[in-house]
Amino acid sequence: MKKLMLQGLKMYGEERSNIVKITQSEVNVCMDKFAAKNNEPFYYDDDVETMILKILAEVIGGVQFADDHPFIKQTAKVQVKSGRVMSAGNGVELDMFPWLRFFGNKNYKLLMEVRRTRDVAFAEMRKECEESIESNHSVIGVFIKAQRDPLTPHKISDNNIKFASGNLIGAGLVTTKGTISGLFLLLMRHPDIQAKLQEEVDQVVDTSVAGYDVPKGTQVWTNIFAMHHDPLLFPDPWQFKPERWLDNDGYLVSLEERNKAISFGAGRRVCVGEQFARTRLFLFCATLLQKFTITPPEGSQSPSPDPRDFPPGIVLQPVPFQIKAIARQ
Repeated sequence: MKKLMLQGLKMYGEERSNIVKITQSEVNVCMDKFAAKNNEPFYYDDDVETMILKILAEVIGGVQFADDHPFIKQTAKVQVKSGRVMSAGNGVELDMFPWLRFFGNKNYKLLMEVRRTRDVAFAEMRKECEESIESNHSVIGVFIKAQRDPLTPHKISDNNIKFASGNLIGAGLVTTKGTISGLFLLLMRHPDIQAKLQEEVDQVVDTSVAGYDVPKGTQVWTNIFAMHHDPLLFPDPWQFKPERWLDNDGYLVSLEERNKAISFGAGRRVCVGEQFARTRLFLFCATLLQKFTITPPEGSQSPSPDPRDFPPGIVLQPVPFQIKAIARQ
């Protein structure tokens, strides 16, 4: 399935030109929505989630959805509810005592509701994908064609397609949304760094497991959060210092230094959507900083950007908050 996923993503071009085109188009729509707020405070969640889901739907499903399409609302709802039931401590009783599902367990009821909503959303996407299957070269399109091909070495079930595609969409939404939320908090808390980033964007955009033998079959879990906040690897790990990735001459540090950050994992199990996510985040951040200065509403203080203060969840992200997007002249 992983090979088919990569095949589907590569159908958009080795240079990711089509993914860039799709992403930039939706980012621009999101920026227009920010501009329409006329410098007034607003909650950005719906606009950002819609942007991410429309990008994911087009690349993963090969379909273009309007903002008000049921898929957008249903998938956003799935992420909110699944985040509640799968956050740290929630649902653990079902792992220990599965029979509790027969006695009205609230987390089990929520899981079943999430599953039903997910299945409806995916069915809608698959239906539209199949209507254009001959010209559809998306991830789901590749899955369906492989499922129908008698020469495919391994049988691909409908559930295989649903779960693999759902994982790509779910992971792509929650991680990108969490990263953008953190970006907003940091920009509001560090206007001096925001100004430096804007200067950089203006200049660029406008002009053009150590020593230990792990036995075969062992499942290894890495504490990436701890690794990324290890003062031996990252001095002052709790401070926002984007300049830590630049050398004394202002160039990116060596690949060896950059490889200390493994947000997407490493090795054979590295995230298949890494380049897709990097493209999405880069275009959003660059376009945002080119067009706006992000500030907190007057008389209010933004939540702490320290991830230790975030509520637990599948992905750490802050509680909802308002921003002001001040248009740059």
